[in-house]
Parts: sequence; structure tokens; C-alpha cells
Amino acid sequence: MKVGHHAPTHPLTESERLGAILVSQGPDALLAEIGGFDPVAVARVLDALNGGAAINLYDHLDEARQVEVLEALHPRTVFRLANARIYPERSVGRFMYSPRISARPEDTVGATIEKVGLMDESSNVFVVWVVEHGGTIAGRVRVQDLMNHQHGSTMASVMQVDPPIVNASEPLLDVYRHALSERVLEYAVLDDRSRFVGTLRADVLFREVSLELGERSGESVGVDRDERLSTPVKESLRMRLPWLVLNLATCFLPAAIVVLFEGTLKEFVLLASFLTVLIGQTINAGEQALAVMVRAMTFADVKTIKLQSAVAKEFTVGLLQGLVCGSIAGIGMYAAVLVKGEEEGLALGVATAVATLLASILAGLCGTITPWILRKLGFDPALTSHIALTTVTDIASIALLLGLAQLFTPLF
Repeated sequence: MKVGHHAPTHPLTESERLGAILVSQGPDALLAEIGGFDPVAVARVLDALNGGAAINLYDHLDEARQVEVLEALHPRTVFRLANARIYPERSVGRFMYSPRISARPEDTVGATIEKVGLMDESSNVFVVWVVEHGGTIAGRVRVQDLMNHQHGSTMASVMQVDPPIVNASEPLLDVYRHALSERVLEYAVLDDRSRFVGTLRADVLFREVSLELGERSGESVGVDRDERLSTPVKESLRMRLPWLVLNLATCFLPAAIVVLFEGTLKEFVLLASFLTVLIGQTINAGEQALAVMVRAMTFADVKTIKLQSAVAKEFTVGLLQGLVCGSIAGIGMYAAVLVKGEEEGLALGVATAVATLLASILAGLCGTITPWILRKLGFDPALTSHIALTTVTDIASIALLLGLAQLFTPLF
């Protein structure tokens, strides 16, 4: 007998394990894990954590404890924490590193290689930044390319003069959108006066944005990004209850539509059983379109998205999907009515087919336009689109099926 086996897993490093505790259970749970507050132990954890996690843990400490921890921190960590006081949340400045190594344009390649050789192996130096006397970036040279040049050459003669740069106040997510189409290991970070103030590594950029997008998946169902397993019941209720109340309120709208067509439902009971099928089908179609648009708005500049083209595409996709699904649904309804021995099979079959077709088109258009409108109104489309979409698709599905059934029955 062949024994099954699992793919090998890589154990978490200590910093990854502690970071996972911080994200899932909160700062208090992390402090308990390391045995309570010990400035040296907390400083060691802060040195190991990534930028966002380190800032969250440090901000959780009271002022007196922060002073104690600062004395034991590595200078690079102090640099990151200081930037948290200067730059906006989720901006580049919050996650940049202090410059690892730099050179003047007049420095020689040989002198720069010696400088690189003196650095700690754990520094992970990818690029030597060439900086003018005033702090402006002149260019860069990749460390791996230094050895290909004569040692007597100046850095100005071998550097690349168009280095990738970002602004310290720029949102991290905006940089990520451009990084998807670029192959850059490290960006030079400039302040508002175009002075070189740090570097942003690509691995840090992708890791932090991945964490942010993961947090947003919880927000879409009303879970605040600050909520943890250790969050008190009262606070969790405050975060979640408003969304549940809003969702409940929107559920009354489809119910009101059902009441309007109560007579039709009583006459054709089969319609009630198919309503849930049509609603589920319509929501799924809308969610597909919604996912495409939200992904585009997340990973690209909104100004580059052509709404007219997106709407035209989703209309075509919805039409074709509706023709296929509507035909299947209409035939199914026609067969079900015939099995029951009733005479309205053709009318209800046509009503079901047309309702499915129109609902499919409407769902695609709604899934595309809804996040766009919400963004224009200042809401986060990833957070609010789902409630708006389900409300519209529920009402449309019910109104189309029952309304068309009421309309077509006297005609066939």
C-alpha cells in the first residue's frame, strides 16, 4: 500500500510567529507571549517585526514604556518609528529603511566596493545610491554590477541616471500598482523637497500590501481591521452591529417587492421556488463583475480605467451569459409547469427566460458601476459594494420574474 505524504512545510521564524500573534490576537497577547513587559525583550521583538507591526506594538505602549524601549532599539528601528510620527498611515515613509549605503558622484568604484565589503552580511544591500551634496539623487549602481567596472572609474561615469524614485508621502498601494509592471528591487525615497531620505525594498512593499489587502477582505463583511480575537465583546459589537443593521434594513426592500406581487405568487407557487435560484444566480453574476472592477481599482490608477469600455464589456458578457442561462432556466420552468399539469407553462417559461437574461445583464452592469460610484462618493468600494450589489440584484430578480410572469400570463 502506498503511504500518502504531505508536502514539506517551512516552520515559521520567531519574528514571523510573533508577528502572527500580534495580527491575530493583538499587542497584549504578544506581550504576554514574551513574558510581560521587558524593555530589552520588547526592543528585540520590535527590531524583528516588519514596519507596520512594529509601529502597532510600539504605539500600544504608554509613554514611559516607550522611552525605556527606545534606549534598547536598533537605530534602524528608531528610524522607522520616527517616520511613523511624520508620514501618513500606509504611506511609503512608514515602511522605508534608512539608506544602507551611498556614494558621491566623484567617488571611485574601488572605494565604493571597499565600503560595501565592510558592511554586515545581513544588510542585504542591492543598490549603491549616488547622492549629490545637498541630498539629491544623481543615480544608482547595482552592487552586482560594481565588479564589472574599473576600480579607478568614478561612480558618476558608471551609474544609471534614471533611478526609480517614490515620494515618502505617497500611498504604499499606489506604488504597488506601478510595481506590478516593473522589475525593481529597491526604490529611492524622496521627501517633499526632493531630498534622499530612505529606500523602499520591493519585498517590503509586496509584503505590506498583501497584509493590507488581506485586512480588507474582513472589512467587506463588517470586520474592522483593528479587531482581534482579544478585542472585548462590547468593542466587537460596536464594530460589527452597524453593518448588520444596515444589511437587515436592505433586506426589507426585496420583501416589500414580494408583497406587491403576492397575488402572482399565490397563483403560481412554482415561481416562489425558482426565486431563490434566480437571486443566487444574479448575485453570482454581479459578484464576478464586481471582483473584476474592484481588482482593477485596487491595482491600477482609477483615472486609467475606461468606465465606458468596462460597461460595454460587461453588457456583452451579461447578455451572452443570460442567453445561455435564461434558455436553460426557461426550459426548466416550462417542464416543471407541464409536470404539474397546468396550462401556463409557456408563459412562465418565457417569463423565466427573459427575467434571467435581463437580471444577468443588470447584475454585470451593477457590479461594474457600483464600486465606481461608491469611490466617487468617497467610500471604499471593497468595503461597501457588496451590500449595494446584493440589494439591487435581489430587488431586480424578484421584480423581473414576478412582474414578467404577471405580464406574460394573459398573453399566452
